[in-house]
Amino acid sequence: MALCHFMAENSQEIGLKEVHAVIIDHGLRDNSAKEAITVQKALEDVPKVRPFIYTIDNIKKDSRLQEQARHKRYEILKQHCQNNKI
Repeated sequence: MALCHFMAENSQEIGLKEVHAVIIDHGLRDNSAKEAITVQKALEDVPKVRPFIYTIDNIKKDSRLQEQARHKRYEILKQHCQNNKI
């Protein structure tokens, strides 16, 4: 949240037309979807920030949980950037 505010406030100085806030719901906690929506709604009021929610629903809860989550996040970020020509 702080980074989004900073980027939006300084967007002109650093040459950004808009800031994409990629919110990733790993689906690992009962309230994770609600939390993602809360973040999205808070960011909708920040000028120049466009929030996007992506949900991961196929992480296996095993000993490699954090590794899986990290790889999924990277995949989502890469795809988002490619789709938006970022």
